[in-house]
Amino acid sequence: AKEFKDKIDECQKNLIENPPTVLAEPQQSGTTSQESPEEEHGSDDKDDDEEEDDDDEYDDVEEILLEKRVTFQMMEGNQWQNKGTGVLRVIYDDDVNANKVTFTTDKKEDLCNHLIAMESIINLDKSKHFCEWHPIDFATDEPIRRGFRAVFSSVPAAEEFYKSFQQGRTLARDSEISERDMEPRELLVPEVHGRGANDD
Repeated sequence: AKEFKDKIDECQKNLIENPPTVLAEPQQSGTTSQESPEEEHGSDDKDDDEEEDDDDEYDDVEEILLEKRVTFQMMEGNQWQNKGTGVLRVIYDDDVNANKVTFTTDKKEDLCNHLIAMESIINLDKSKHFCEWHPIDFATDEPIRRGFRAVFSSVPAAEEFYKSFQQGRTLARDSEISERDMEPRELLVPEVHGRGANDD
């Protein structure tokens, strides 16, 4: 009987230290009684918090459709200015059912963040393997029309981005994503003409 009791105690200790993942989820959801001491779950609580954080991260994860390393340029004045290298992405945005383009430099600066609209136009230069486009961009939180150029390592890489951009335009047509809805509007105040009650 003592061997049996020792074996049960050992199994219980192992279950407390290494709970099975299938059984741990229902217990964490609030089905355990509040009488159980926190000491029994000490390091498990930390793991639970990390798992919850991971779940939150997955909720906000966007679907990356394309990711390429490029040399990025922006139109400033009437000249292209080199902004360095980084990662260019085409991402599906589930909130609006549209694709967006982002560029983040190696120094973690976000220089490009815009939806691909139905009016968006992209040009592909195969001889210099770059793509150029002029969207209404939201990287600075204010909608501003900017000129972007991404120089790729090869023609196939540039063609892949071009094709992904065109697919974004098709999705924008289906979802009715238009630049007209993105442009800032001036507040119009109507002028009132006529005579007031106090006018002579």
